[in-house]
Amino acid sequence: MRNNYYLVGSSFLLLFPIIIFLKNPNKNLYNKSLCFLLFINMILSYLFWLNPIEKSLIHYYDGILAKISFILFSIYTLFIKEIDTKTKITFILILLSTLFLFYNSNYYSIIEWCSNDHILCHFLFHILIMLGCLISLE
Repeated sequence: MRNNYYLVGSSFLLLFPIIIFLKNPNKNLYNKSLCFLLFINMILSYLFWLNPIEKSLIHYYDGILAKISFILFSIYTLFIKEIDTKTKITFILILLSTLFLFYNSNYYSIIEWCSNDHILCHFLFHILIMLGCLISLE
């Protein structure tokens, strides 16, 4: 059984923050742009994990856009969006956890591409990214 399909499914977790955003009447240019970027990330992640060929063109674009999104979501949420201290601390803890999981996902992928450890770390990464995006786009 190919375990990459867990990541095909978890890519769609990014729909939750998009849906929450669409229901929010208070939209600004920042979060509209981030929501669009998140939608593109979700599509690229889905397409990549359907057939996860390491170092393929879609892997490259998925990785680059994901890193750009991570930085832009972080800047917006930490420095532009008005949120209370408790939410900001929660967001920072999510950021640190995602960095830890991304590091481990990368570590395990070097040892064995799409190994159980690689997939598990990346699956948990997707869950935390979704939670961080919920904070950003709520």
